[in-house]
Amino acid sequence: MNKKRHIYFIIGIILCIHSSIVFIVEGSVNFGSVLPFIGGLFLICIYILNKKEIFISNNLFNFGKKIIKIFFIMWLISFLIITSFIIKEANDDEIKEIDFIIILGGGIKKNEPSKTLKKRLELGEHYSKKFPKSNIYVSGGKGIGEDITEAEAMKKYLTDNGVNRKRIFEEGRATSTFENLKFTKELLKEDRKDYKKVLIITSDFHMLRSKFIARRIGFKAYGKCSNVPFYLYPNMFLREYLALIKTYIFDRV
Repeated sequence: MNKKRHIYFIIGIILCIHSSIVFIVEGSVNFGSVLPFIGGLFLICIYILNKKEIFISNNLFNFGKKIIKIFFIMWLISFLIITSFIIKEANDDEIKEIDFIIILGGGIKKNEPSKTLKKRLELGEHYSKKFPKSNIYVSGGKGIGEDITEAEAMKKYLTDNGVNRKRIFEEGRATSTFENLKFTKELLKEDRKDYKKVLIITSDFHMLRSKFIARRIGFKAYGKCSNVPFYLYPNMFLREYLALIKTYIFDRV
C-alpha cells in the first residue's frame, strides 16, 4: 500500500509540473492542459488522505476506488482507440488541385504566433508558393488577454515573410475549430466564391477533427500537417480526445 501511495504522489506531481510547463511555453489554457493538472491534484489528495489513514478502513471509500478504477480502464481504452485514429490521420494528403488554403489559428503570445501556430504558418508560407493562384484564409479570433486577433497576427507573419497581402483574407471571429471553418465558409459566400476544395493547414494532432468538420460543413478537404514539440503531445492528444467527442455530438451546421 505504501508503494501505491508513493506512485500516486509521484504521478500527481509529474502531471502538475508538465501541465504548468505547457501553459508557460504555449501561453494558453485548454482542456488538454487543465485536466492533467486537476488529475494530478486529485492523485496528490489521495496520497495525503491515505497517508493520514482517513479512509483506509472505510468500506465506502474502498468501493469508490474500485468504481474509479473501472471507469478509468474504460476511459483508457476509448482514449487509446481515438488516439490511434488521430495518429493515423496525421499524414499529408496527395494534392493536385485546390480552390483555397486555410490556416487554422493556434494561439498567440504578446501579439506573436505561439510555437504551434508558427509551425502552421511556416507550412502555409511553403504551400502559398506551391499554389500561387490560391487565396489564403487565416482564421482565429481574439483570446483572453490578447490585443489583436489571431488572424491579424497570422496575416502579419505571412506578409512579413513575403506572401502577397492581397491573397490573404482574415476571419477574426472564430473561437473554435468548428467556427474557423463555418465562418470561413460564410466569408466565401459573402464574396460569392463557390470554393469546395480546401487545403487545411494545421498541426498533426488536430488534422482528424479539422477534416471531419470541413467535410461536415460541405468542403472537400485535404490536409498538410505541421508538428509540435514532443512534450506537448500528451496534452494535445487528451484535448483532441475530448474535442472530438464534443464535435461529433454538437458541432453541426
